[in-house]
Amino acid sequence: MSRKMKRILMLALIMVLLLSTILTSQSKNIPDGFIGLKWGYSLNKMREEMVLSSVDIDKKNPDKVTAIIDQDRFNPFPDLNITGIALGFYKDKLYSGTIVISKYEDWNFLIKTIKDKYGDPSTEEMKNVYVNSIGIVMTWSFGIGGGVITAGFNQAKEEGYISYYFPPKELRDQLSSQEEKERSKVRDKF
Repeated sequence: MSRKMKRILMLALIMVLLLSTILTSQSKNIPDGFIGLKWGYSLNKMREEMVLSSVDIDKKNPDKVTAIIDQDRFNPFPDLNITGIALGFYKDKLYSGTIVISKYEDWNFLIKTIKDKYGDPSTEEMKNVYVNSIGIVMTWSFGIGGGVITAGFNQAKEEGYISYYFPPKELRDQLSSQEEKERSKVRDKF
């Protein structure tokens, strides 16, 4: 075998190994739900279980619904200072959730749990979270179409959040289309 052929085979082998490593790392440990509820869980089922304190239908897109959990009826973290839990539904299926936390120690406990399960965040920085207030913001990204986890804590307000966002393809496409329309409106003004 010629020296050139050996190089090509070696390069091909390295590419295959690299590609398989990237694909495997993106596909493992992707969240399959939020606070014990699987993605796709039914809004109607949540209503039947009477664990919601309010439901808000998006005026621009009636398929999108935000529901607030009544923590007296359903509290996945009774020992933590959780001040609110909101769930996002699209066409009756769960795709996102946010927890609001009032104690840094509790927020940090949940962050350590997320890091143990999903690894270090893709980004982590100190920045202006609210008006004139520095806070921690971090993000875990799970590949194209895989969704994200974002978390932040505002030290001045003593309030933090952890959000999971795993929208179905139809909603991602819809949001992408709306975003492009907004960008084109701005571009037209320049």
